[in-house]
Amino acid sequence: MKIDVYEPLANFAGKEDSWVWIEDYSDKDEYAELDDILRFLNGEIQRRDLPETVRSMDAEELRKEYTRRFPVMMGKALQSIGKDIETGEIKMEIDFTSLQKLAD
Repeated sequence: MKIDVYEPLANFAGKEDSWVWIEDYSDKDEYAELDDILRFLNGEIQRRDLPETVRSMDAEELRKEYTRRFPVMMGKALQSIGKDIETGEIKMEIDFTSLQKLAD
């Protein structure tokens, strides 16, 4: 399955400050390494600032590594969030505003 997760996630995170949820529910080391890879690919950090485990990879290899690992990390985080919603530890409200705009 191929989906563009960045636009809806950026929208979700931007509106609700929900990206913090993803970070909180992810494996901390995995999240940090993927964040460093993305920051490097975006030109925000130097190669020397990458974790040693991925420092020797070229940009194309890093793109592939990020593409391979990000969906798995995201899925695990969403599963953890879902479990906490199911048990009542956290609550989520659904806003149908954008769906209604599409219907109109």
